[in-house]
Formats: sequence, C-alpha cells, structure tokens
Amino acid sequence: VMGVSQDSDFTLSTELTYVPLKMALEQAVEAAYRNRPDLFGRQFDIKLQKELLTIARSRYWPTISGYYDNTWSKPDPHSSTKIEWGKAWQAGLAATFPIFDGFAREGEIIAQKARLKQTQIDLIDATLSFRV
Repeated sequence: VMGVSQDSDFTLSTELTYVPLKMALEQAVEAAYRNRPDLFGRQFDIKLQKELLTIARSRYWPTISGYYDNTWSKPDPHSSTKIEWGKAWQAGLAATFPIFDGFAREGEIIAQKARLKQTQIDLIDATLSFRV
C-alpha cells in the first residue's frame, strides 16, 4: 500500500499526550452552535434563493444581445468568382421585450418565493433542533 513495505520497522518520534480542555457547558454549547456547518449551508441556501428570485423577477425586463462575426475566406465572400482572399464582417443588436408568456414568469416568481420561504423555515428548524 502506497509503496511502503508492511514489514518495515518504525519508531514514533513524539509521544501523543491528552490535555483535557476545561470549558463551561454553556461555552461549549455556544461554540458548537456558532460553528455548525449545516447552519452555514442553510444561510447560503437563503442567499442563493434570494438571487434566484431576483433572476425570476428580471424576466419582466427587455433583453438586449449583440453579435459580431469576422470572416476571412478564399474565394472572396463578396464575389465567388474572385479566387483571392477576402474578408467580410457583420455586427448587430437584438432586443426582445416579453409581452405575454402564458403567466410563466409570474408562476416562476411565486415558486421562487415559496422556495425562499421554505429555506427560511429550514434554517429556523435547524436552529431550533440544536437547542432541544
């Protein structure tokens, strides 16, 4: 295993000692509560859900996108009878404004609000389960 012979001898370089930590129960409980990774995860879930709700609300705004294309080709892209290198380019903008989508945006916002409320309840539940 890992290139080490199982028959090799070894000696310990230092001795492992146990030093008991003296701490009041209230301090230990408070330290354990502050350092709970599940609470950090729940708080992160709430931040994430708020961002998802913001994204769902942003679907009411128009979308603007742009493009650019630059082409070098042989034969010339403007005249296929010329057997020479030529270049062509295109650029453009497109804007879309959602008018009606069958209430999909509103339904998504309602769903994201419900998910946010559920993650907040999960955080409260995790907090209270520790104290019991």
